[in-house]
Order: sequence, then C-alpha cells, then structure tokens
Amino acid sequence: YPQWRQQYNLGISYNLPYNNSVNLNFIYQNFQKFSTSGADLLNTRLSLDITKNFDIKAEVINILGEKSIKDYTLSSTHYILGVNWYFLN
Repeated sequence: YPQWRQQYNLGISYNLPYNNSVNLNFIYQNFQKFSTSGADLLNTRLSLDITKNFDIKAEVINILGEKSIKDYTLSSTHYILGVNWYFLN
C-alpha cells in the first residue's frame, strides 16, 4: 500500500434546457513513497444527464497507461460505457 496518495478532481458542467446537462470530469491520482517508485493515474468521465432520472456515461480509465504500481499489475487503458435509468413508481 502507498504511504501517500493524492487525488485531484476537476469537473466542468454545462447546463442545457429542460434539466439536461453535459459534464466532463478529470480524476488525477498520484501514489508516492513506494519502495521503488510512484505512479500517476488519470481517469476521465463524460456524462450526458437527460432529466434527473436518466443519464449516459463514458469513462476512460488509466489514460496514461501505467503498467504497474510496485508489484501490483494494472490493466491497460480501458473504457466503460453506461446508461442509468432511475425508475421510481
């Protein structure tokens, strides 16, 4: 486990008519004080919120392509697409 972890979040949001919005988020994580070296991870999330009950999201994980943190192997850059529909009766 790292002895020091920093995380920075930067989000940009643009409001559209009828309670819709477009959001872009950057999540930067820095891990330090491993016995060998540190690592930097960068994730990005883009979401389109259509009303308060429906949204579409696309995420890119590990944009910088880090291979490992100390002895822990990381997966390469990968993508996540999702649709959320909050149905309340």
